[in-house]
Amino acid sequence: MLYSVKLIQSNTQKNQVKQVFFVIKKKTLKKAVDRNRVKRLARNAYRDAVKLVGQEPTRGIIFFLERDMIRALYSDIVDQMVADISNTIKK
Repeated sequence: MLYSVKLIQSNTQKNQVKQVFFVIKKKTLKKAVDRNRVKRLARNAYRDAVKLVGQEPTRGIIFFLERDMIRALYSDIVDQMVADISNTIKK
């Protein structure tokens, strides 16, 4: 598993949260260099996935990143994010 996703809900329609957060535990990857690399990879994959979908999600999203992101192919990460963003938009 590359990551897990949690949606952020706002209480009112006016103040919909459209932020995206990428979180990785220090327990998962000890070195800050590795954690930053994984977050940078995930941010770039998210940007590419949004371009492919053609629409940004209307809700906030938190991505909890896992250790497998280091070894995963970039195209696999983007494909999985495209699927998750599409599901988020449909909800």
